[in-house]
Amino acid sequence: MREAQAVGLNAVEMDSKTHDLLLDLHEVYSEMGQIAITDFGTTKYHNNEILNIIETKNLQLYYQVDKDWQYNTEERLWKGLNDHSGWRKLELEKGKVKTTRFHIS
Repeated sequence: MREAQAVGLNAVEMDSKTHDLLLDLHEVYSEMGQIAITDFGTTKYHNNEILNIIETKNLQLYYQVDKDWQYNTEERLWKGLNDHSGWRKLELEKGKVKTTRFHIS
């Protein structure tokens, strides 16, 4: 706060309810952003993590990596398999959450 005011920003203390809501939101985003890797051995694993989150009222878009990886020992190269990565869209409609794939063209 002091640093923001020192550089000339019109910063004010937020109320405790807003502060608590922002901490709750941060906790949700931190949980969503956890790396989720499942090892199936030394040459195979599955990556399932959320990289980007965009949110507004009643709408959330997020990019989720959902991909298998296999190491080819002859080529000394990791290859992606079964890639179902992409944008997902969550919408709140009539009190229910609707989940769909979101395509950006």
